Amino acid sequence: MSDKIATYTFLPWLRQGIANKIDPSIATQSRATIQVKLKVKGTAIEGPDLEHEITRNVELYGPGDIIGIDKKAIVRNEPLNWITNYESNYMPYVEFYDEDFPWRYSPSVVKANDRLTPWLTLVVLKEDEFKDGTNMINRPLPFIEVTDAESTFPASDQLWAWAHVHANESLITGDDNIVADSTSEVDGVISKLKTLLNKNPDLAYSRIMCPRKLEPNTAYHAFVVPSFESGRLAGLGLNSQDTPNVEFSAWQVYNNRADNTLYPYYHRWYFRTGNIGDFEYLVRLLEPQLIDSRVGRRDMDVLKPGINVSGINDPELGGILKLGGALKIPFKTLGDDDKAEVIKYDNWDQNPYPHQFQKDLSSFINLADDYSVKTSENANQDANIGLDPQNNEDDKDPLITAPLYGRWHALVQRLLKERDGTNVPQNKNWVHELNLDPRYRVAAGFGTYVVQENQEDYMTAAWKQVGDILEANRRLRLAQLAKQSSWVWYDKHIRPTVVANPEKAFFLTRPVHNRVVVQGLTVHHTLKQSKVPSIITSTVMRRVMRPGSRLMKLLPFNNTTVKPFNLVDRINKGEVLPAPPKTVPKDLTTIDDLANDAQPNNIPPFVVDWIKKQPWLKFVFLIIVAIILLLLFLFSPAGILLTIGIATALAFAFLFYQFNKWEKQLENAETVKEENIKPEAVNNLPKSPDFKITDINSNFKPSRGNTDSLEAIKFKTALKDSFNLIDVSRTVGKVDVKPALDLPLLVNTTFTIINPEVTIPRLIFNAVLIPERIRIQMVETFIEAMAYPEFDIPMYKPLKDISAELFLP
Repeated sequence: MSDKIATYTFLPWLRQGIANKIDPSIATQSRATIQVKLKVKGTAIEGPDLEHEITRNVELYGPGDIIGIDKKAIVRNEPLNWITNYESNYMPYVEFYDEDFPWRYSPSVVKANDRLTPWLTLVVLKEDEFKDGTNMINRPLPFIEVTDAESTFPASDQLWAWAHVHANESLITGDDNIVADSTSEVDGVISKLKTLLNKNPDLAYSRIMCPRKLEPNTAYHAFVVPSFESGRLAGLGLNSQDTPNVEFSAWQVYNNRADNTLYPYYHRWYFRTGNIGDFEYLVRLLEPQLIDSRVGRRDMDVLKPGINVSGINDPELGGILKLGGALKIPFKTLGDDDKAEVIKYDNWDQNPYPHQFQKDLSSFINLADDYSVKTSENANQDANIGLDPQNNEDDKDPLITAPLYGRWHALVQRLLKERDGTNVPQNKNWVHELNLDPRYRVAAGFGTYVVQENQEDYMTAAWKQVGDILEANRRLRLAQLAKQSSWVWYDKHIRPTVVANPEKAFFLTRPVHNRVVVQGLTVHHTLKQSKVPSIITSTVMRRVMRPGSRLMKLLPFNNTTVKPFNLVDRINKGEVLPAPPKTVPKDLTTIDDLANDAQPNNIPPFVVDWIKKQPWLKFVFLIIVAIILLLLFLFSPAGILLTIGIATALAFAFLFYQFNKWEKQLENAETVKEENIKPEAVNNLPKSPDFKITDINSNFKPSRGNTDSLEAIKFKTALKDSFNLIDVSRTVGKVDVKPALDLPLLVNTTFTIINPEVTIPRLIFNAVLIPERIRIQMVETFIEAMAYPEFDIPMYKPLKDISAELFLP
């Protein structure tokens, strides 16, 4: 017969699949709804690929779509149909084979504290609380008429409490309950449930209970009914869309409620309660009886304890003490006379303390310690318990003394008196009460007997623990060996490399870059984000760049700017590029070439620079023209001076006109460039009422006007979309300049963290539990070791600062 105790696990709810993604904010009136996002990607022949996201709200099947359940889904209902003696203090229930069945079509979401309303409810009604439905025309389900459902049906806001999943094995690790917001524990339970069902699907099922308090000797009818109004309407053949909202209860009243008192049901059975024989009835038959005050106490004779210890012969005690047991009567329930008697025996040693019996017994117990510093003859004589070594040869030998119980727990070797005869500082504590009261010594003796009887089992268990200790010590010794040997390699090879050549040390520590964190990022990730490509530290690259490789011997290093190990520094400065810069083929026409061809050819280059850099220069010509005309007006010259003045003014006016014309030509040419192709530029194009797309050899030239033709509007729309695509592609395709790699910071931090004085203790602390006091001592020893002169270099300072933090787990 197995001695394993049966264990069960109850889960508040279980729901599978897409129903866990229900979004109540987008629910329709009668169905739960989820939001589905679909990404459509198109591969473009030229340019970037296109991507578009489509969002749709998808309705799920709910109670309003169910008009019946398969009888095979129900595996049991309690009580059975037509049972006539069901215990009235039990709750009726119905069980389903599928673990998620009660919540499968629920339109609700999980509320606070892990609460989910099931879409089914079990109600139990007396025969006078309902009427069977008669008119079944257009009624998909049988139904009943209940006039007062709110008082006879369970509270709609508490339905979550009367449904659960039952598993016939433990799914919880440890003895603690699952914390509602502990995601890892919940995932562990779900994983164990899946494993259990894969092993045997019959070991778990779901259950719905009815919380109604049953009355004795009463007939009841049980009904499985829909919990939501949409399910009630669908079961009656009505429109489920008429429910106020998707989570509205089936027995909650609202305006214009159709067939207000009718409730369909999926399953039904009949039973009757009895009036005798249940557990509550049997308990009520029990009658309490007063217990004799002597129960749990036994007389113990203390007149003649022997071993040269005087007895307890106080007249009031009558030579006995009361030995109490675990089932003795509580003191508060005793009468006054019985309480006085209990107090008399409990306080037998209080006046005076210590009692002569206790003095003799403590002297007898202390003999074990006296023998360690005195001869047996002197110890026996000094004990003052009636031994006479002078006249009795037997009294010269050491005695087998009584045990001192609890000596290792209290860390004491003597009772009442020290070796020099002075009183023990605290002689009324628990260890004295345990050893100097006969009643407690009896219990301690029984405990010793139990230990002696089971000492082999206890020793076996202790050796098992010692085995773990030996394994822990073995790991500690191996860790010490690893730390010392690693330190030699670390101090001889890594530290000189870090000081002499940080880049070489950076390549040397490449295998640990994924595990060393600097400023919140691993060294490997920091390298990927920098302008130095990660391929630099790859295995192949490190093999190629090793000092003895053929390539490194053939390369012409000049030992000034180009050295064997300054590649990272040169990449940071931009002297070396991982790949040659992209160039445009010589014969390929680019947009910039078109922009240059669109510029006027008869402009000197310096004039182009003036127009681009000093566009205000043309207004100087207008100012000169105005000054000349003003001078001619004021002085009114005649003849040749007038002619020269007018000619000069016309010349400067012509220069203004020409500069203005060149500026517009240059602006038009600039708009062709890619960086200036924007959707807004289309709005600045001239309008043409007769614009049309013609063959390339056509001589048709559209005219300008105040409106655009239909073809011009379509062309501008397409052109704007094209410009928009180019503008977006330019923004998306822009590559940010990557930062330079801070090589000294990464190398020094890596060197500090991989110190075997830190890494190996941390590793062993994670595998072996070391007491806090020992760990702190190890940390202090390490910090003291770091104060030696050989560690007094700058690169060890971070290690000194973080050593204690790294040691602690």
